Parts: sequence; C-alpha cells; structure tokens
Amino acid sequence: MTGKSNLTHLPPELLDHIIEYLPTANAVANLGASSKSLRHAVDTDGWTTFNRTRFPSLHPADTPSQSRTARTLTTLSKAWDRRAFVTTYIEPQGNITVYPGCKKVDRWKRPKGQTIGFTPQLDVYEEVGHTWQEREEVLAFSAGAEVCVRRKRRRGSEESNAWTTYRPLSAYEGRDDVTTLHLLRPKAQRDNEVQRLVSGTANGDLWILSIPEDDSEEVPTSYLVTNGQPVRSSSLLHRPTADQDLLVANMGDSRVSLYPIDPSVGKIAPSDSLDIRPPQTNGGHVKNQQRVWSSEFLSPNRIATGIGPSSEPLHIYEILPTGFSKEPVRKFSLQNELFEPSDEDSVAPAGKKRSSSIYPIAPLPPYNAAGGSVDGNVFLSGAYDGAV
Repeated sequence: MTGKSNLTHLPPELLDHIIEYLPTANAVANLGASSKSLRHAVDTDGWTTFNRTRFPSLHPADTPSQSRTARTLTTLSKAWDRRAFVTTYIEPQGNITVYPGCKKVDRWKRPKGQTIGFTPQLDVYEEVGHTWQEREEVLAFSAGAEVCVRRKRRRGSEESNAWTTYRPLSAYEGRDDVTTLHLLRPKAQRDNEVQRLVSGTANGDLWILSIPEDDSEEVPTSYLVTNGQPVRSSSLLHRPTADQDLLVANMGDSRVSLYPIDPSVGKIAPSDSLDIRPPQTNGGHVKNQQRVWSSEFLSPNRIATGIGPSSEPLHIYEILPTGFSKEPVRKFSLQNELFEPSDEDSVAPAGKKRSSSIYPIAPLPPYNAAGGSVDGNVFLSGAYDGAV
C-alpha cells in the first residue's frame, strides 16, 4: 500500500494541468507560496499556463515576466467585468525641455487660441532591460499643435521622468493641430540618443522628428511629401528585423499613400499612392460626399481602409512589390441583421444597401485564440451606426 502523496511529488505535466483549473491569479500565487518546489514550478511554467488558459485572446506570446503579465491582465479583466477604467490626468511637469531651442522650463504652457477642442493623439511603448525592474516607458501625446513626450526610466526601486515638447515656431493652434502621431522604436544602439516620432498635421505637414536626448538645440527633421493635403490619419508598421518601418497615411478626402520611414533622408516621397473616389452617376456627377477615414496595416502585405458613407465601407488592398493593388481584393458591406434600426437611423429604401462609414480598424494579433493570424485575416472594425 502506497503512502499519501502531495502536490510537491506530482510530475510537472500533472501540476500544469491542475493550474489550468485555478480560477484566479491569487490562487496561483497561493499555490506557489506553499513550498519552495511549488514556487519554482509556478515561476517556471505556472504563470504561463494561467495566462494562456484564462486569457487566450490577450496573453502575449513573449513576455519577460509572466507573473506581472498575469497581474496586468487580471486588472484589465476586472475593469471590463465592471465596465470601468482608470483615467489619469498628465501634463509635462518637473524636468521639461522645450524644442526647438532646447530650453529648460519649470512649467508647461497649455495650448491657447483653440476655437474648438482638439483631439489628442497618443502612442506609447515600453522597453525591458535585462530584468523586469529595468524598464523604460516612452509616452507621446499631442496637445493642439504641440507634441509632448515623457520618458520614464525605472531602475529597481528608483524612477525618473523627463519631459520634452516640440512645437514648430510658425505653428498656429487649430490650423496646425497634430492629427496623427507614432513613436519609432530604436533599431540600433545609436538610436537611443534620440527619440524619433512621426507626426502629421491638419495643415498638410507629415514629418519624422528626431528629438535629441542631449543638449542639442536643433531637431533633425525628415519631410514626407503630401503635396499640401491635410493628413487625416495614419498607421505605422513596426518591423524590428527590417531597416525601415512603413507608414500608410490618408490625405485629403481620397488619397492613401505608402511611405518608407528613413530618418537619414531629408525628403521622402511616397512609394505608391491610390485614390479611393466615390462612385459617379451616368452623368459624371458624384453620388455622395464619400471620404477615406482610416487605413490600418493588417499584415506587412495587406491594409484595410475605412471609407464612407458607402454601402461597402471597408476595402482590403494588397501591398505588392510594385505598390498597392490597383483594385481592392475584398470589399465588405455592413448588413447586420442583429441590429434593428431605430427611428434615428437612416434606413435605406427597399432594394438598396444601407450606407455607413468605418472609422477604427484593429487586426487581432497572431497569437489570438479567437482567430488572429499572421496574414491579418481577422480584424475588428467600428462603424458610424454602432456596428462592430
């Protein structure tokens, strides 16, 4: 007759199977606190199993700390369950450097002269060092015609913040408001000496800014050719293994352009452009005031473009070695029988498709259990009429 066994004597595969049934991160932590051997098992594979089981569509494929990832995902899950989120007001304060000119100031001047409220653009990324305690977070947001960048460095228990702001000398609030903003991640060791970002404005400027980390007064700038058309929106394809990232931008009402991002070049023309124009009547008149609202990379070889108002407001284009495909490879309409139109909805006459506009587009990551793929075949989109 064999004696009683306990969890510490179980083979790893059985312990892993047990962790799949633990409902909370607290339960996994308590299991690891039971003994040194269980602590080692939980730290080695347990948190990975928990994240994969409880958050199949959210857990990242690679993370330096599975336990901290579990904490983040659990907090996010609770917020969704409660239909709540945490907001924090931030503005440049403390150590502030103003560009152009590399001026040190103690207090940030808020934008003035706006006739209507501006729409902030935001981007953020985090780099993790040799340990989880060595992290650096870079946050950028726009405030009217100005770009604000915060660099937060963590070294163990110590934390430091440094702010930089950039506002063109000739910028005018409203006319030159930032409409699109992307942070560029470092591709080489020398890139750590500057913070590069892509910024587009309502006045037709689209440029790569290289904000220095030292006391340099100038901000090297690369200009992307827009022919003066206002920049509506854009999407950045981050390619860690390639020399250049890619940017797709919407200009004016119909233009979609593709740019290679090369900060070493002073002027960058689009590698290709296409115009998505509204259909015309037999007499050559435009049927409606359709425009391009958004474009998003689904994969390195495919983009989705949201237009409207249109009966087919979602177009998919391939990116070929020669540029965009001449015609969309797919068009999608939004005929959703689950939604009953209210009195406020514009219901199309019988025999005609209902028109709408697509604004946000978000591809599911490849590791998403809900069907994400490397080719970007599964993505989310949001329409003006509320359909997702």
